[in-house]
Amino acid sequence: MQYTTFRLLLSAAALLWLAPCVSAPAGKQQQKDSLRRVIARTEGPERKLAREQLARIYTVEIRKEGALDTLLMLYDALEADAGQAGDLKEQGTVKINRLGAYFNKGLYDKVIEHTPAVLRFLEENGLWKDYYQASNNLCETYRYKEEYEKALEEATGFYNHAKNREDRGGMGLAQLALAKIYSSQRRFAEAEKCTFH
Repeated sequence: MQYTTFRLLLSAAALLWLAPCVSAPAGKQQQKDSLRRVIARTEGPERKLAREQLARIYTVEIRKEGALDTLLMLYDALEADAGQAGDLKEQGTVKINRLGAYFNKGLYDKVIEHTPAVLRFLEENGLWKDYYQASNNLCETYRYKEEYEKALEEATGFYNHAKNREDRGGMGLAQLALAKIYSSQRRFAEAEKCTFH
């Protein structure tokens, strides 16, 4: 009798513990479906916001099968809308996010392939904060690939670019990139010079 009661209590506890785990994916799917309906039925800022929210969900799920393809389709739509609206800042942001998606999926060669065109767009439109972020992402990509000399070349180049423009934010980001590269190479004295320069 006691054994049966114990098993019932244990089973009930297990159900209570597992219920949120089972409902979480269903809740996420419902959220995706709801956002897709908003995208299909609306225009303008409401549709843009729904696409951005859906993109955030897929960004978190980037390692799942098919997530990258869906995310890239959302970015294409957001970039097209921004282009039609003449919103260069939004176009730049979407381009940076696309590079981030490739990076997070581990598609480092895609980051390297697409970054030069993104940098040209950002430079031509004076989107310097995004320009230095994309430059930093490229350095990180080479660092992850353990191509340290190429990473150092890129980081030094973007530091000099920022210095010529007297952009302290860009210079700081470049110094951080250099410090990370040196640390990855276990060149800690040089890394320390970058952070306390």
